[in-house]
Amino acid sequence: MEDREVAMSLVKKLLADQREDLEEIRGEVQTYQLSLARALGTAGKSLAGLKEEKSETARMLSFLKQSTEDKEKVEKDLRSGMAEKQAEITRLSGDLGKAKRVEKDWTDRLKEQEDKCSDLEKRLEQTARSETEARRRLSITEVSSSSRKEVMSLSSLVEANKVEVERLREELDLQSKSHSLRIAELQESFQAKIRELRRVHGEQIASNRSQLEDGIRAKLASEATTSAETLAQEKAALETQVGALRAELGNAKAKLSESEKNLETARTQEGDARKKTYMVEKQNRTLRAEVDDLKAKSAAADGSKKLEEENKSLAGEVGRLKAELDAKTKALEEKGAEKEGLSMLDIMEQQLVKLSNLLSAKEEEIEALKLTVERECLERGNLVAELSRARQGRKNL
Repeated sequence: MEDREVAMSLVKKLLADQREDLEEIRGEVQTYQLSLARALGTAGKSLAGLKEEKSETARMLSFLKQSTEDKEKVEKDLRSGMAEKQAEITRLSGDLGKAKRVEKDWTDRLKEQEDKCSDLEKRLEQTARSETEARRRLSITEVSSSSRKEVMSLSSLVEANKVEVERLREELDLQSKSHSLRIAELQESFQAKIRELRRVHGEQIASNRSQLEDGIRAKLASEATTSAETLAQEKAALETQVGALRAELGNAKAKLSESEKNLETARTQEGDARKKTYMVEKQNRTLRAEVDDLKAKSAAADGSKKLEEENKSLAGEVGRLKAELDAKTKALEEKGAEKEGLSMLDIMEQQLVKLSNLLSAKEEEIEALKLTVERECLERGNLVAELSRARQGRKNL
């Protein structure tokens, strides 16, 4: 009985130790669960921040696209205005060509009139010479009345030619003055229109270009500065969070490795306990057979009592080993919760991988934003160069 009580006390002590171990393991598991919950909460907050950052980046990209569309619209309007002004300049050039042709026609007509006047002057000079010759002859010799009539007729013709020449000269002068005034008015009108068109067009281009450059410069500077600062801050925060998560993951992996070692040790102990239990049960069966045989063969009380005590001791040992085996089995079942911790660690590791991927994607978005800003600056420079060439072309006109 005393041996049995000792065995029971040992079993109770072992059970108490196993319960303490189980409580300690449960506390560690709860600690792991709390740590994982905190890590998952931090990861959730990081994911929410990344989603907000993604929406903000999408909004900024939409704003940049809208700015690009506005710039393209302004450029299209400028090209349309330039095409209209170019068409108007072409029309005015055609009108100027027509005026030059009219001027050439008038010049040709004036030349014809001058030729006629020159011919009439030659005829007048010839008539004057004929008149002088006739008068000279009349003063020297007496002429007949027919000669006098001829002289008078020639004198009348000369006077008529003089009057006609004077009239033609006056008409030629009037036409020349009128034609010169008309040409001067047309040229002045065309030049005034061209100057006005160039002035208005230049003012419009300068105003539009100034507004476009200021707007694009302000938007790009503001958005680039804000985006770079925001993304840099968020990137630093994410890197800090990722570092903390990696440290926690390393600690969790270390604890998990230790738990796996403990689990392996417990499994080894369980195998040893099962082997011991099997051997004890085998010995117990053998001893029971021997005891039965001895009981049948011998009536000695002392030998029987001794065998019974040994049998009880062996039974207590078997019970203790069974209890230890059950406790180990239960502990292993309790430690099965560590598999959940493993799964939670796997989930946390997956979340960490996702965060790393999101960080890489954010860096790619930063590079894409930089490329967009550089492309916008290049397009703005091309637009300014094109406007300068257009202005230089209009100055040459």
